[in-house]
Amino acid sequence: GVDEIDHLLGGGPLRGTSTLLTGPAGSGKTNVALQYVWAACERGERCCIFEFDERVGTLLARASALDIDLDKHLHSGLLEILQMDPAEVSPGEFSWNLRKAVEQRNCSVLVIDSLNGYVTAMPQEKQLMLQLHEMLSYLNQKGVATFLINPQHGLVGTMSTGSLNVSYIADAVVLFRFFEAKGRIRKAVSVIKNRGGAHEDTIRELKIDGRGITVSAPLADFQGILTGTPEDEGCTVVRIVAPFGRDADSIAAVLEGVGLATHIAGNLEELAEHLDDRTGLVVVTQEALVRGADGMLPALQQQPAWSDIPFILLRSARSYRRSTREALLPASINVVEMDRPLGSMSLISAVQGALRARDKQFLVRDQMAALADGRAALSRSETELRLIADAMPVLIAFVDRSMCFRFANRAYETWFDLATGEVIGRHVREVIGESVWQQRRAAMERALDGQAALFEITWPHPLRGRRDCEVRYSPRTDTEGRVDGFHVFVTDITAAKLALSNSQQHAHALEAMVAERTRELEAQMAAREASEAALRQSQKMEAIGQLTGGIAHDFNNMLTGILSALDIVRLRLDMGRVDDLERFLDTATTSAQRAAALTQRLLAFSRRQSLDARPVEINTLLVSVQHLLHSTIGETVRLRTETCPVPLHATLDANQFESAVLNLAINARDAMPDGGELILRTAEADVHAGQYPAVPAGHYAVVAVADTGAGMAPEVVERAFEPFFTTKPIGKGTGLGMSMVYGFMQQSGGHIAIESRLGEGTTISLFIPLVEAATSEAVAAQAKAIRLGAGQSILVVEDDEQVRMLVTVVLEDLGYQAQVVGDADAALPILTSDQCIDLLITDVGLPGLNGRQLAEIARHSRPTLPVLFMTGYAEKAQERSSFLDAGMAMIAKPFLLDEFSAAVRTAMPETAGGNP
Repeated sequence: GVDEIDHLLGGGPLRGTSTLLTGPAGSGKTNVALQYVWAACERGERCCIFEFDERVGTLLARASALDIDLDKHLHSGLLEILQMDPAEVSPGEFSWNLRKAVEQRNCSVLVIDSLNGYVTAMPQEKQLMLQLHEMLSYLNQKGVATFLINPQHGLVGTMSTGSLNVSYIADAVVLFRFFEAKGRIRKAVSVIKNRGGAHEDTIRELKIDGRGITVSAPLADFQGILTGTPEDEGCTVVRIVAPFGRDADSIAAVLEGVGLATHIAGNLEELAEHLDDRTGLVVVTQEALVRGADGMLPALQQQPAWSDIPFILLRSARSYRRSTREALLPASINVVEMDRPLGSMSLISAVQGALRARDKQFLVRDQMAALADGRAALSRSETELRLIADAMPVLIAFVDRSMCFRFANRAYETWFDLATGEVIGRHVREVIGESVWQQRRAAMERALDGQAALFEITWPHPLRGRRDCEVRYSPRTDTEGRVDGFHVFVTDITAAKLALSNSQQHAHALEAMVAERTRELEAQMAAREASEAALRQSQKMEAIGQLTGGIAHDFNNMLTGILSALDIVRLRLDMGRVDDLERFLDTATTSAQRAAALTQRLLAFSRRQSLDARPVEINTLLVSVQHLLHSTIGETVRLRTETCPVPLHATLDANQFESAVLNLAINARDAMPDGGELILRTAEADVHAGQYPAVPAGHYAVVAVADTGAGMAPEVVERAFEPFFTTKPIGKGTGLGMSMVYGFMQQSGGHIAIESRLGEGTTISLFIPLVEAATSEAVAAQAKAIRLGAGQSILVVEDDEQVRMLVTVVLEDLGYQAQVVGDADAALPILTSDQCIDLLITDVGLPGLNGRQLAEIARHSRPTLPVLFMTGYAEKAQERSSFLDAGMAMIAKPFLLDEFSAAVRTAMPETAGGNP
């Protein structure tokens, strides 16, 4: 059936229930019933429709407009449509037909269309309603799903037929109506009664078209509810010409009673003035044609091609007079004659059938308008395409399979001294000449076989002499996939060729390789930059926000140690005292090192520090992160740490690990708004196959972060690792934290598991593969001796003036010959020269070409040149193993003199002294 209406009815029209579909004419009642009948037949159920209002052909046409094929079910015997005449069928006969359909044909779905067509023809209304009630009780007992269709009159919610209210006899009532929204009249539907007794307190838009029937969400932007057929600018009007007595008013009253818009014309001349696109049909009595139809014929003859206004001619009882149909035939053959007197239902049925036929004409009108608009748009597009093609300094043409030009732009006039009209229709050989034709023929034949061609040629120019061209043949296929010709594109590339030939071969090769390598690097890092830069940076900056207060306090303490110690040294030097200066210098150095370590921690949280997986001991690492957690989780949350009694050795990025633990702790804190306990626990575990759904068997170090908070529902646990999924209020979380932790564990070869119960808390366990302890013994960090150079030549590329000055002084004091520049543009001429360079020291974050790109270019001319990168942070150097090639090293700023000296000596080969 219709899924959305099924949902509103609490499961659809179930077997053994009756559903009343009521509303004004044209609101979609019969269409919805037909949809349910078709769905039942598709399931192999037998259905029967008792039709009191429409002809079978009209009903099938209505179904066809919905793309519903009822014909096949009629022929297969699953569907039966019984045409019922309310003026002739008796209550007993109708009841017998119902029982026959159920008991003999085993029908499980019945439709009565329409109920008031049956009720109004019966003289004993009260007894009839009792019979209907008894009949529906019988159908319910037989498990039949029954649909009652009843046109609505009067106010919203009144489903009365004559003086009877029929809403109580059905188990469910679906109300159809119209509403206004944003100046448009639309259809609406709501359930005002269902089997459970509750009803829909909102209305929903009902859409019926060739794609089916759909129901929208509850409406909030409508201005009014309309019970009858809406009379807006787009609605159709029934024109009435009945000049005798109150005939016109009587006809209008009957039609307006079913929601149709009417207009009364005093005579045929007045009618002719109103025969416009809003006219749905014309109801005319015989008396109006006494003086002939000449006053109306000109207007009918001026109808557009799509229009054939239907007429209903109501003949008088004295039909011995000459037929008036003859006067209408020359201008319109769409006339239905009906003899008077006739019942209101017969008139309504005829009018509704004519309006449906008129609606099809309106559909043809709209399709013709759309086709005309499409043709106009196509013409404009072709004109615009011609203007664009003519404006381009490129030969553009299309050649068909007979090798004749079918399109050519204006550039052919310049190249061949032929007007465009002289090119189109001529053979290629006639345009380009015999010699050129013989050269190009093979490529053109391959293009007709579906093989694209791209090549460069030299074409004589009448003024310049030389003209280099790029020629492209692009095959074109028709709708069946066959090649019907090829496009020709010829571009003058003389200027580019001359520029390239005048450039040095080395510079040309260098630029080509730079462009190629840049594209490769951008392709490799595009996804990582787009996702990780946004994903990780966002979550880490949130974590940094939690630590801002504590970090500012620590930085102030460190800066105080540095500035105060240096002021004391300067003061004592001014006093001529040099004793005990080393103690104050050590204090400044220690404070600076603490600030550097804190800076590296901040870079780790912002995902800007280059990643480096190293052997670590999990217990020690977890204890070191506690001071960060204390300033993050607040005073209402107690922190307890339980470490494993044995060392747990693993290989991972310590900063990433701290970030993961911090993210989990922040989530745990948010789950305990009223306070609680946060437990950090480490353990050694041998996981067996199937012990955890997402953790394979193996030997692991388990880091568990547990809280006593609200816990998570199973459906939340299933989505916990989805990016941007969060249960926090808007503005309180990004939904990236858990996905970052999951990604870190996957990259580290580990796994993650969640155990949570509502009201009891959550435990998130990180399973990290254990490794053997490092074989080298730990040696206390000692200041290494500064190693001096032997006059080696070093090129330094650094954009910061102060760092550039300090590095230059350090290198010269260490015995090296330093040549210093500020950016890659200044370094390239030196690197491409014959000058001896033993080591390239470059900052990663340079303006223009970065340090990594500069090193790549330098390696083309100096393949063995060692490179030492300096980085405060390397936005693209997130993994050292992928960032550094052989012969490359990296040192992080800030660095000490001995560290820098060791890095320089390590990066420089022992035989340095001549790297041209």
